[in-house]
Amino acid sequence: MSAANPIAVSEEEPFVIGKSDLAYFFNNPCRCDCALVLLCTSGHAQVTVDLRRGPLQLNTIVLLLPGSVLMFDDASADFSVRFGAFSPGLSFFSFLKENPISQVNERMAAGLSTWFEIMDYTYQDRGNMFRKTIVRNRLQNIMLELYDKIQRKVSSQ
Repeated sequence: MSAANPIAVSEEEPFVIGKSDLAYFFNNPCRCDCALVLLCTSGHAQVTVDLRRGPLQLNTIVLLLPGSVLMFDDASADFSVRFGAFSPGLSFFSFLKENPISQVNERMAAGLSTWFEIMDYTYQDRGNMFRKTIVRNRLQNIMLELYDKIQRKVSSQ
C-alpha cells in the first residue's frame, strides 16, 4: 500500500488533480474528506463506495461526496485512473451520492480525459495567481457535465 493518500486535500491545497493507481485504497477502506471524480484510464479493479461494489474499467467514472468510504480490490497490474479531488466547500449534487459508479461512452471518456489534462496543466503551474479559481471552476464544469449526462441516462431508463 502506498504510504500517502494521493487525494488528501487541505486548506492550503483545496484540490488535487492527478493520475494514480490509488494503491493507498487497495483493501483499505478509507473515509474521504473530499469530493472526488475518478476516470479509469487503463486496466480494471473492483471499487466499493460505501456499501456499493462495482467494476471499475476503462471509461468508468466514480463520483464521491465527502464522507464516502472508498476501497479497491482485484486490480489489474495496469490499473490507472485520472482524478480530481476537492474540498467539500465546492458544491455539487446529492443525486451523485446515489449513483457513484457509472460507465460512460468513449466520446464522454475522451472529453473527461481532456478536462483532466487541462486541469492538470493548471494544477502543476504553482505560480499561476488564478490557479485555485481556474481548477475549481474546471472541477465544477466536470461535475455539471457529469450530472447532466447521468441524469439524462437515468431519466431515459
